[in-house]
Amino acid sequence: MPMFFAIKGLDELTPERHRVATIGAMSLHREPLCDIYVAQRNLFTMTDTMAPVRAMGACLDSLRAAPAEPYTDINGALLYAALSLRGDRPAVRGAILVTDLDEDRAPGTTPATPDLHGLCIDAYMLVTTETAMNPALLQTRQVEWERRLTMWGARKVRIQNALSFDAGDLQRFFRTCEGQ
Repeated sequence: MPMFFAIKGLDELTPERHRVATIGAMSLHREPLCDIYVAQRNLFTMTDTMAPVRAMGACLDSLRAAPAEPYTDINGALLYAALSLRGDRPAVRGAILVTDLDEDRAPGTTPATPDLHGLCIDAYMLVTTETAMNPALLQTRQVEWERRLTMWGARKVRIQNALSFDAGDLQRFFRTCEGQ
């Protein structure tokens, strides 16, 4: 929920659209759990300012209720994000990932190659039992995914541990990405 409020706090970037999906076995073939629109506010239009807050709460409930996935197709999730964020209107376009960065694709699937040109990618790594047992994996995964995201054309990439989440940092990341 703090990520929602951090993004919602970027008033200068409205209108905004937030799609939230889980990373699963076939991430390219998923429907978003949530699709939240935040309208641009002005003096002449009546807007329900609490509607996005209610939608974010409902989205959080949907995320908590989503079943655990046996596989993780991070490449497919990034391709899905890239395809759904394309547009001609000047706008900041970006994706926030919360993941252990351990891609474990289902048998018989091939990895996607997302075109991330024009997108800002902010990833928050989760510590798992595996990385707690082998902490060097955290750094290895971070370096590898930074390389991949940059190679696929992301405008700006930031990967950090989820424990260090700070709403102000997230807002600054997207504000600085806008000007690149």
